[in-house]
This record gives sequence, structure tokens and C-alpha cells, in this order.
Amino acid sequence: MRRALALILLGQLSCSEPVVLKSYLTLVNISPSSGAGSVSVDTQIIATFSEDLDGDTVDAQTAYLEDATSLPVVASVLYDADTRSILVSPEAPLSEDTEYTVVFTRDIAGTESGPLGSVIMSDFRTAGGALQNELPLADAGEDQPGQAGTRVELDGAASADPEGERLTYSWRIVAAPEGSESTLTKEDAVRTAFTPDMPGAYAVGLTVNDGIEDSSEDFVDVQVSSSAGDPDDTGGVEPGDTGG
Repeated sequence: MRRALALILLGQLSCSEPVVLKSYLTLVNISPSSGAGSVSVDTQIIATFSEDLDGDTVDAQTAYLEDATSLPVVASVLYDADTRSILVSPEAPLSEDTEYTVVFTRDIAGTESGPLGSVIMSDFRTAGGALQNELPLADAGEDQPGQAGTRVELDGAASADPEGERLTYSWRIVAAPEGSESTLTKEDAVRTAFTPDMPGAYAVGLTVNDGIEDSSEDFVDVQVSSSAGDPDDTGGVEPGDTGG
């Protein structure tokens, strides 16, 4: 009797319908990610789903972008079947430093599991305005004396940039005694030098650049006396005595 009852129960179980676990359409990934900040104002929203979507359920009414006042942003909406992704592309750059919400309604449906179980909303904030660049500061060094025929060293290492950017350097001789042919050894290095070929006042200017803007020009004055050992002390130097 017990065996017969067991066979009857087994027969009933074998005839029952198999248990099916229902799958649900879900959002797998979204870019910009939910809660992202400093997002480019030229961003495109890309949302990838767990299965193929019914393309007829994807349009600007079921997938859209809202600004901070809940007003819709004009954008094109496309479904990429190859990647199972919805692309929301604003037609104009977004506003700076503003929060936006991308919305996917329950009308979006998968080809296997049907509509979304609930509305999906994801927020992000765009980057602020362009940072204001502060001008770098050129420092050509302290004024100094010099002597005709003797090399004068100049150092711009005290120059600085408020944002800490790397600097490039540009030196030039701004003023020299009439007839002087002295030249700088380097014009684009942090340090340079020249050999004054006659006594008088020399002025050398330094401008630095932070990759965006030039600094104001800073000047160093060099008061050059006659060369040592000149018996006439006329203030000039004989040709051939200069260092160039």
C-alpha cells in the first residue's frame, strides 16, 4: 500500500509543470555614472541593458534628460542593438556646474522579459566654468654692477607661477650703450649671461610663460664700468678686448 501511494505521488510530481524563474530587464551600466561630478558639458549619455530591447519602445518620450528645474533637454535618442545601449545625445552643450537627471520610463521593454520593473533615474553634475589663469611672475634678479669685458651672469630662477605650472623663459637686451654689440648667451633658458663690450648702462628683460599667458616683463639693470687695467680710463674698450 505504501509503495502504491509513493508511485502515485511520483507520477503526480512528474506530470507537474517545470518551475520557471522569471528574469527582469535591468540597467547594467550608465555613463556618466550616477552621482558623477565634473562631467563634460559635451557629454553623451550611454545606458546599457541586460538584454536586447524592443527598439519601438525607445524614443524621446521613454528616455530623456532633465535639467535641475525638471525641464527636458533637447536631445536625440538612439538604440544601438549591437551593444544593447540607449544613447541620449544633447543637441547643444549642457550648462556648466548644473545637475542633470537622465530618465528611463517603464515603457522601455526587453524582447524577453518585457517592460522595466520601475522608472530608472540617474543624476550627474557638469563641470564648472573654465578656471581663470593667473599670470606668472617673472623675476630677472637684482640689479648689479659689471665691468666691460667681464661676463655678467643673470638668473631667472626666482620666477614663479601661481598655479605651479612649468615656465618657459624669454630674455632680451632692452637697452645698451650706443654702439654695443653684446649679445646674450641664451635667450630661452632660466639662466643666461652676456659680456658687456663697453661701459655704461645695460637693461635686460625677462618674460616667462606658463603655457597659457606671458608674464609682465621684469628688468635687471647692469651698470658697467671701464675694463680693469685701462690706463686712460676713457670708458671705452679696445677692439679685441671684449668677450662678445
